Amino acid sequence: MDNDQFNKIYHKIITKARSDDTFKAKLLADPKKIFKKHGLTIPANIKITILENTDSLQHFILPAENDGQLSSEQLNNIFGGRVDGGYCQ
Repeated sequence: MDNDQFNKIYHKIITKARSDDTFKAKLLADPKKIFKKHGLTIPANIKITILENTDSLQHFILPAENDGQLSSEQLNNIFGGRVDGGYCQ
């Protein structure tokens, strides 16, 4: 699956979570299950945590340690940041 396909599916999941509280609760409780139902299989050795930003709580990701350089693939896979109250695409 390429990045464009992933991003389209991810966007659909986020959009549904914003409008459906029951779906959002399921996404927060078991993101791998929701991702899989939408065609995004996450390897068993990878843990996922979905965090919800609010007006009074913002999350910042502390990246894994590396040599200080991100590969082109890693740069292409970065998504989900917030800018001015909206998500970066």
